[in-house]
Amino acid sequence: MRRTIAIILSLLILSLPHATAQAQDDPLPDNAWRATYWNNPSLAGFWRLQQVETEPLDRDWGDGSPSERINNDYWSARWERMIRVAPGNYRFTATVNNGVRVWVDGTLVIDEWTSQWQRNGGTFVGDIYLDASPHRLRVDYFDTDGPALIQLNWEPYTGPPPVIEGWMAEYFNNMNLTGDPVAVRDEAEIRMNLGPGSPMTGTVNADNFSVRWTRELDLPAGNVEFSMRVDDGGRLFVDGERIIDAWRPQGPTTYTATVQHEGGALEVIMEYFERTGFAVAELRWNVAEQPVAAPLPTPTPLPSSANLPSSQAIVVDNGGAGFVRGGPEDRWRSATNGENGGFLWTPNHATSESNYNWARWFPDVSPNRYEVFAYIPRAERASTRARYWIVHSGQYTLRVINQASNAGNWISLGIYTFDGGDNEYISLADVTGEATDATRVLWDAMRWEVRE
Repeated sequence: MRRTIAIILSLLILSLPHATAQAQDDPLPDNAWRATYWNNPSLAGFWRLQQVETEPLDRDWGDGSPSERINNDYWSARWERMIRVAPGNYRFTATVNNGVRVWVDGTLVIDEWTSQWQRNGGTFVGDIYLDASPHRLRVDYFDTDGPALIQLNWEPYTGPPPVIEGWMAEYFNNMNLTGDPVAVRDEAEIRMNLGPGSPMTGTVNADNFSVRWTRELDLPAGNVEFSMRVDDGGRLFVDGERIIDAWRPQGPTTYTATVQHEGGALEVIMEYFERTGFAVAELRWNVAEQPVAAPLPTPTPLPSSANLPSSQAIVVDNGGAGFVRGGPEDRWRSATNGENGGFLWTPNHATSESNYNWARWFPDVSPNRYEVFAYIPRAERASTRARYWIVHSGQYTLRVINQASNAGNWISLGIYTFDGGDNEYISLADVTGEATDATRVLWDAMRWEVRE
């Protein structure tokens, strides 16, 4: 007799539409829900019904219930499944009457385990980062009296941009700052010392992640010494110039570089990656308002056609040895006038975007003091804020030149001490702070004149 009853009950369960019996410990499906129902509102005791449901979790039972075996009021349910999505931030949205909880891989994303008295239910959201691996999704629900409904969906979500007052920190779940950041937030300082942990648990990896910090610093005139400490790799850019390059796995290591600054705003970007082990990234700076190694540049003289190279001048032209350029090749343009019959130009960028163009002039100089000159060719819509970096004796000095008003002349960038090393040069990028594509940045000849 008992065997007959068991067979009949099994047949009844199998005959339900879109449903089959399912053991609680069986692997979860990734294209359907494993649904479990209780005849109480607290998921307590033995479940009354368990089945696989292929429909989306978008149900409105009104004053009824999911099955004749489940009460019309005061019941609960749990739905479980596996999901796969493209990596990114996701927003889960649940509309219910009455209570709901949503977990993803054990993380509670939505917690509204209370009765919702609105006739159409309440809507609740929760955000979480998901990578490309399978994720376990669990939804708990209860109904008391009145209408019963639940609707659940998830979709990529970027959210509103954060308000940035300090450093804009962009986090990537890879070591090379590629793709879209998994998180962007405002940080008051760069002082990361996490041990083996993650900067944002559940969103950013504990290992194999990278960060880009960006900020504009308003600093007084003087020598600015930047000190960067990293474990693993880091690099530091000031107004588009890379002044520290330590992009390699390593233990905690401190690097310094000095920038001669005429006062005002400096765009500072620090990039960092963590491979494994402890994560350390710190940046500090100090301004010595009196020069410590070399005088600040002499004032740029007025243009003068008599300001011509001497017979001892060292000249590096844009078409000769010692000139190196980079950036998108299709943005480079050439013109037929200039110091030696030709120069290069590109449309400008407002900020340090990934596709800007740059060039460097490397001189073959002996240790000495030199006055450095830039030749400014004639061109329409020339930049008024071309930013020349003079790299000399381990220091970085920025000079901003109005190319539009100095056309056809050699313009002094100042007098500096050079050690005669291979890593001394003049650098110019097409990042000017002017509206993008509003002006043109011009590259022509540079020259060095000995000044005893």
